[in-house]
Amino acid sequence: MASKIFMGDMPELMEKIFNNLNNEIYSLHSCALVSRHWCKMSIPMLWRNPFSFSKSSNFISNYISSLKDNDKFNLKEYGIVADFPNTLFNYARFLKVLNLSHLDKCVKQWMNKTKFNQQDKDKLKCHIINLLLKIFIESGAILYRLDLEIYENDTNFSKINPEVIYLLKQKMNFFSRLRVLSVDVVPGFFVLDFEPESESESESEYAYNFKTITLLNILAKSTMEITELKVNLCGFYDLPQLYNDLAYIIKSQKHLEWFNISCIDSFSLDPSGEYYGIILALNNQKTTLKEIIINKCDYSAEFEILGNCENLEVIRITQCDEEIIKILNNKISILEINSNDSIDASNIIQTLERSGSLLQRLKLDMRQNIKSQSSLLETLMTFCPNITYLYISRIKLSTQFFELIKSLRNLQFFTICWDEPTIRTRTKKNELESNIIKLAGSLPSTLHYLDLSKLRFGLFIDILLDHCDAPLKSLSFRVGHNMEKKIEALIRFCRRKMTLNVANVNVLGKNKEYLEEYVKLVPYNSFVVDC
Repeated sequence: MASKIFMGDMPELMEKIFNNLNNEIYSLHSCALVSRHWCKMSIPMLWRNPFSFSKSSNFISNYISSLKDNDKFNLKEYGIVADFPNTLFNYARFLKVLNLSHLDKCVKQWMNKTKFNQQDKDKLKCHIINLLLKIFIESGAILYRLDLEIYENDTNFSKINPEVIYLLKQKMNFFSRLRVLSVDVVPGFFVLDFEPESESESESEYAYNFKTITLLNILAKSTMEITELKVNLCGFYDLPQLYNDLAYIIKSQKHLEWFNISCIDSFSLDPSGEYYGIILALNNQKTTLKEIIINKCDYSAEFEILGNCENLEVIRITQCDEEIIKILNNKISILEINSNDSIDASNIIQTLERSGSLLQRLKLDMRQNIKSQSSLLETLMTFCPNITYLYISRIKLSTQFFELIKSLRNLQFFTICWDEPTIRTRTKKNELESNIIKLAGSLPSTLHYLDLSKLRFGLFIDILLDHCDAPLKSLSFRVGHNMEKKIEALIRFCRRKMTLNVANVNVLGKNKEYLEEYVKLVPYNSFVVDC
């Protein structure tokens, strides 16, 4: 069988192997050296997304080598000799992912290693970028993902020349199979560079007249298969054509499943308090939309349209007006709310009741105490028995809370942060210690992931571990005070349960070496499981 794989006689199995190596650049490079057939399969994957994960910009020379003679001659005028060796593959044709910010960065790096006589580096950079875009379009590349993330100080990069715009209009296949689109709409990016009709004509007056051609406008006309769309609104106040193009893109998609909208502080709603029709356009996706992420958005009545999304399964809200939370009443399986302020839990009770047994993952990450905690706990206990993932912060330890945790018979992942009071009296210490013991006894037998790292001091974690009977496989906590006491408690737990595989504990030196005899210690980014 091994010989058949090396010879390429088992294409289905080889396809699975290479798909699992999609982002493993070094492994793919090694595969390219195995045989001619493996080379033909691995090279297209290596060149799908070269601008995002390459540490070297030397690969740009491979693209430049395919330039036509007149384009090479133009580079010679800048002092750049483009007589690079011919390549075995048409690498540009393999491009699937294009992030314009990464493209800009790689061109800068390549220029730093290349001799040229052009004093205006920004002008030369724009020229090379336009040449690369031209190469990609003419090669027959068909993008899967496009990220438009250009910031205001990159104004020279924004000047895509008329020839590239013309090619984009003529060769619609370049965007025809686009599935993932990220648009960071920052002032000065999408406007085609041209001269005003009169000296008195200001940029705001002519930027979106009939001569203006935008990338969004071309996208709106050439792609209908986007499944994931991210929009970052920042600082636009009077650019109706841009908003119309965004809304049109949303309306025209056939299978939009994931939508992410973020609003930076400088963004303002239109005079009527709406999002220029961008949110309303989701009404066309009411049968396909499955997940929505709303970040730093002010309330608008437009969000009520989400109630029509019959297949919406996931809602994630970060730093938004509480009014947005209040109007949501969808049946969902995942709900995530992040806020620097306190929220009133009564505003999500309707959503929790409607979701009922469908709700499997719940994350409430607050920087201040949750209001109406009793109503929240009662609702979860009554309507949502199938939660497998629970992340809850700023919660008070209470008998009602312990009953809730005990009732969640499918709970597997649990992250908790409660108030850590200053212990001033023996009575308070005994009360907290008693609550920790009750919490440990409430943890269900299905639980295998416990994250206590949000607790600043980790008071009585040793007591929790000594009374915990859940078969934990993953555990995280801060050591804080009484390090030796907590380390010994962790070792006792490892010996007693013999289930713990990994732990995230902030210890160093001999303590770390000591612990590693019982459990594998990992950094938090390797440990954490998000909602």
